[in-house]
Amino acid sequence: MKNSEIVVRNPATLDEIARLPISSPPDVAAAVDRARRAQRSWEATSYSERARILYGLRDLLLDEKEKLADILTTETGKPRADVYGGELFYLCDAIGFWAKMGPRYLKARKIRPHLLKVKRVVSVYAPIGVVGIISPWNFPLILSLGEALPALMAGNSVVIKPSELTPLSILFAVELARKAGLPNNLLQVLIGGAETGEALIDCADMISLPGAPKPGSES
Repeated sequence: MKNSEIVVRNPATLDEIARLPISSPPDVAAAVDRARRAQRSWEATSYSERARILYGLRDLLLDEKEKLADILTTETGKPRADVYGGELFYLCDAIGFWAKMGPRYLKARKIRPHLLKVKRVVSVYAPIGVVGIISPWNFPLILSLGEALPALMAGNSVVIKPSELTPLSILFAVELARKAGLPNNLLQVLIGGAETGEALIDCADMISLPGAPKPGSES
């Protein structure tokens, strides 16, 4: 690995698959700034419009399942059955769930305080802004794009730092999301290791870090 790039290898053969440039801390800050600008417009879209785009992404994931399986099996060593029955099945189900249930979960709710029953109180949900996701290698789509779906449905933008071992699957999935109509810079991928992840933690408004508490507390 050079300082300016990572080398992605097939774990079964150790053959080189790709070389990708690493996102430096300034690159991360610039990406988050672009995501923040894109989020302001996305927040103004309706739930139905967000759902329409996500359903379009689901269609493209199914249309491109063979290519997706080629990429994912090559960079992870997983069998194709795991791609179809695990990663792809989960994503399709999650898109349907969040597209349907998101508006219900995010609906404003009236509250009647115990001692202030004559007052009118409404609980309203608002997007956080830029959600950063640092995802592991073992489920490169479930724990990246799968984590991004509810954030996007809620009106946020998302920046993903995938594992440096398996970045190709999510890069391809983000290409499909753009083809489905997701606005530019709303869903981005940053390549790199610890330094890139640390910069994303510093810049984003919220971080999703799938995994056990102990490794997270030690890092």
